[in-house]
Amino acid sequence: MKQGYNFGLFVRGKGGNHKIAASTINLGSTKGRGSSTRMFNYCNQRSANPSECINQFINVTAATPPLCGEIDIASIAKYDNDKNAYILNDNYTITECQTLNIPAGTGLRIEGKTLTNSGIINNDGYITNTNYGTITNNGTINNNNGATIDNTNNSTINNENSGTITNKSGGTIRNSFTLTNSGILTNNFGGIIDNPYGSGTISTFNGGTTTNNGIIQNANGTISTFNGGTTTNNGIISNGGTIYTYGNGTIDNTNGTIDNTNGTISTANETSSPCTAGIYTGPTLVGGTINNNCPPP
Repeated sequence: MKQGYNFGLFVRGKGGNHKIAASTINLGSTKGRGSSTRMFNYCNQRSANPSECINQFINVTAATPPLCGEIDIASIAKYDNDKNAYILNDNYTITECQTLNIPAGTGLRIEGKTLTNSGIINNDGYITNTNYGTITNNGTINNNNGATIDNTNNSTINNENSGTITNKSGGTIRNSFTLTNSGILTNNFGGIIDNPYGSGTISTFNGGTTTNNGIIQNANGTISTFNGGTTTNNGIISNGGTIYTYGNGTIDNTNGTIDNTNGTISTANETSSPCTAGIYTGPTLVGGTINNNCPPP
């Protein structure tokens, strides 16, 4: 009799025609209707006797995919009556298929935690990033009419190269510490970006674009465009602090107005050191201090 192949469905030494009981091998069955656990049952280890299986069953549990859709703010943050706001429980990531809607009159505080957004945040209330908090945006943040984003007290907002932040008409972004942009930051007509204090820095770099169609108030802070970043001003920039352009950064003020009455604008040129030249296009800058200085090291 010709030797046949045994794929584990028949018992050796029995002429190849004795089926193993159905309970012995279970390929593709699941534990219960609708279960995400799939069992692949086969012999993983045999004894000295080739027909004796020591380790018969191996279970493989499928990973649970992230839930998609709208996130309930109460599921990621606890309401604090004293602060009249939800406080983020722990570091949290909003995935690409998730949306966080913050209604008007509702606040979310990030206090020393990190909120990473790869999905969508629609803010109609207020977001406060404080006490060494971090917002990292790889997705979309819409700051809508009447809404506020407040970045304060040693905290950071990072808009990464895949991120988009849009401050819509009637919205306010108030930055008192660090806001970095290597993605797309847009201030719509009627929107306000406020950089009021000396501790406030807004940096556009690594191919990022900042487009102002509304008002940027830089009372005493620093706005820097460098390393291939571009700031386009089609609105009004009121500068009482310092604006730097260097390292192949570009400020395009062709269709906008920069009021530099009490401020300093520094556009590095080919003789500047230690930084390299920046680019400014638009009307001749007047008022305040105009120079070719590099930012301090």
